[in-house]
Amino acid sequence: MAFAINHLWPGGTQEQYDATIAVVHPNGGADLPKGQLFHAAGPCEGG
Repeated sequence: MAFAINHLWPGGTQEQYDATIAVVHPNGGADLPKGQLFHAAGPCEGG
């Protein structure tokens, strides 16, 4: 079963995002958790 997570982070900064991703996806994303195939992110209005 495939699923997606959509997260809005009001007021989040690029620096905060980078710090979070460094913990969640170490090694530049080369070591994704088992079963995760893809990660995408980008800015949006309000977050």
